[in-house]
Amino acid sequence: KLFSLQHVSVKAFRMWHSITRVARVAQQLPSRQLSSSSIVRGLFLGLDSSTQGLKVTAIDQDMNSVYHSAVNFEKDLPQYDTQGGFHEHEHDRVTAPTLMFADALDLLLSNMKRDGFNFAEVLAVSGSGQQHGSVYFRQGARDVLQSLRADEGESLAVQLAASLSIPDSPIWRDSSTSAQCRALEDGVGGALNLANITGSRAYERFTGSQIMKIAQEQPQIYQDTEHIALISSFMCSLLLGDYAAIDTSDGAGMNMMDLAREAWSPEVLDLIGGPTLAAKMGDVVPAHTVLGSIAPYFTEMFGFAPDCHVVAWSGDNPNSVAGLGLRKPGDVGLSLGTSDTIFSIVDADKSLPGLEGHLFMNPVDPRSHMAMLCYKNGSLARETVRDAVASGSWDTFNDLVQSTPVGNDGHIGLFIDTPEIIPYIGTPGTRRFDPTGVPLAGFPSPAVEARAVLEGQMLSMRMHSKAMGLSPKVVIATGGGSANTVLTQIIADVFGAPVLKSTQTDSASLGAALRALHGFKVREAGEFISYAEVTDGCPAMQYNTVRGYNMRGWLWLQLSACVTGTCVCVIAGGRSVRRRPRRVQRHARRVQACRRQRRCRAVSRGSECTLPSAVGAGLPRCSPNGLAQQPTHTHMRLPSGARWQHVVRRHVHTTLSICGL
Repeated sequence: KLFSLQHVSVKAFRMWHSITRVARVAQQLPSRQLSSSSIVRGLFLGLDSSTQGLKVTAIDQDMNSVYHSAVNFEKDLPQYDTQGGFHEHEHDRVTAPTLMFADALDLLLSNMKRDGFNFAEVLAVSGSGQQHGSVYFRQGARDVLQSLRADEGESLAVQLAASLSIPDSPIWRDSSTSAQCRALEDGVGGALNLANITGSRAYERFTGSQIMKIAQEQPQIYQDTEHIALISSFMCSLLLGDYAAIDTSDGAGMNMMDLAREAWSPEVLDLIGGPTLAAKMGDVVPAHTVLGSIAPYFTEMFGFAPDCHVVAWSGDNPNSVAGLGLRKPGDVGLSLGTSDTIFSIVDADKSLPGLEGHLFMNPVDPRSHMAMLCYKNGSLARETVRDAVASGSWDTFNDLVQSTPVGNDGHIGLFIDTPEIIPYIGTPGTRRFDPTGVPLAGFPSPAVEARAVLEGQMLSMRMHSKAMGLSPKVVIATGGGSANTVLTQIIADVFGAPVLKSTQTDSASLGAALRALHGFKVREAGEFISYAEVTDGCPAMQYNTVRGYNMRGWLWLQLSACVTGTCVCVIAGGRSVRRRPRRVQRHARRVQACRRQRRCRAVSRGSECTLPSAVGAGLPRCSPNGLAQQPTHTHMRLPSGARWQHVVRRHVHTTLSICGL
């Protein structure tokens, strides 16, 4: 009656009909009321037990970050006498005191209580732990976990002191298990076979080789061990008051899990620790699993609600994937911390394990994997150079970097404080090269040294990530180093992509808080809900564009030497003179012809590759034994400016692919 159809368009009538139909259907539906707990309570807690400290981020139901705090192991827990959160021993052993993690949890929660944080509002808690580190519970430790109480006035560390069969946890910086790594690869028919099963070849820092070493060298302690946990599942066990299952994402970083089956590999477990190891490990679970309610210790000591959910913890890198919101190929995360890590999402059906890098389960989407490259020499290597050339001042260091041209006039440096994984460099030390590839005892100025450490690290990341199939359209930077705009500019220069900086510097604890929300929603729904649906519109997952890439100043890529068998790439600055595209394309055709004739082959691990005698001499020819021969073709320079970007990218990718980089 409100209007006459002959005076209204058919389209308008259909819109009106649709609206009124929806209204009628809505009246017939039962009203969906939020539970009283959802109205009154609504906080989700994410903890991050990293190498250097323990952090916390709390978010509300609208995913706004409402609280953040941290404890530094070295500064706030001096009784453990760590440097950077760990102890270095002879023979490349690196450990961290296990009880330090428990003391840090008590201290952090006590600080939150002092700040007036209301733990009763927390609906769910999850967390992140430094990957690969392991914890060893002795026989009877489960009873101790289940009987943790606050009314006795004893801290977690005091109550757990007698429950560990090994007091110090081997962590990811440990490089003492080379023999076990080789035995593990040989036992399954080679490194590639192990990568096909577990997602990675054997690495010294991975948990499997650490367990094998303990079983071989300390058989009585191994026999007395009731349960083996990762640092992530150890921290989760404290909150749960029971042994917590390892999640599939962090479990994939152990060289022990069958990636395709998402379960422990019986073949690999038997090689590592014999028939008893499976019982010591327990099961693996998806990262969104709610394992139970929080332990009485935390309700009594801090006021958590007894029904607060504990969601499975995961590793720091998987949690960074969650915190940065990586959802599609081309979105690349770069975590700049004690170790530098580059990671991205890949389809499970398309992921191909190889001899470099790692494939883990995606912590927020069971249908996909996360690809990752980890560099042991990260922020500590940068800080070592900063201390040497700038007396510990980042402002002075950045001024030195900015006083040098992009490309560092051809100087390149590899700063290896501890044996490196990618590329494999077993002997620590600093390698410096001049623009002609001649090794140097030192660079001509502190400014050159400062830029060299940053450019060398980022170049290695670009080359090796390309080999894994990562092609970044955007780089999302996180971690402490992401606050340094000079470093993020170099990242943009090297990767040829804009760099976004997360507004939350600690993506791991944010990711843990968002995963706590995700696990809570999945439990409430009784079925799996996608992480993207739960976190859509998350205000904490916002970014600032810090730099676009800068091709000014002419860069060219020169293939240079290999340190213990791995080619590295040198950026060298040239004169800003434009070249015609036809000339660039002519050089590209020469390179492609060289590739077709197989004049340059991939350099195998363990071989040596020498430098060309002069800049511009050309690409080294790699003989079957990996030794460089006289180059045959000249290098191309890369034109500057957005006008030539397509030529630049095609040439760079062609050049890198020649030597399998």
